[in-house]
Amino acid sequence: MLHIPWLSREVIEREARAVLKLCAAPGHRHIVQVLNLGEFRNSSYYFIDMELCDMTLKEFIGSFERSWLLPKGPERESDLPFRAPDLEVWTIMMQIASGLEYIHAQGEVHRDLKPANGIVFS
Repeated sequence: MLHIPWLSREVIEREARAVLKLCAAPGHRHIVQVLNLGEFRNSSYYFIDMELCDMTLKEFIGSFERSWLLPKGPERESDLPFRAPDLEVWTIMMQIASGLEYIHAQGEVHRDLKPANGIVFS
């Protein structure tokens, strides 16, 4: 549910059209699907009914074990081979880039890209 009284109805409707354009089925596999959106009657509140996801990217990143950040033993971190968390980060970045490429190909821009807005599917 959103309450955004400082935006004009015209701006909100333009944003809603962009969201529906980008997030409607079949959409893109790295962009969450929006099932429905609208305005509650006699109210300045809006709703977005989205595909259910287990957690945000921010929560997923926070769940990583931090022990892999520090090397064990005398070797430096740069001497160690690629590890699973490194590959996971690259996978996530590639998925974000793929979703952004799709958004830009549709003539739209994501103006609020941050880990709290990223979705992780299990």
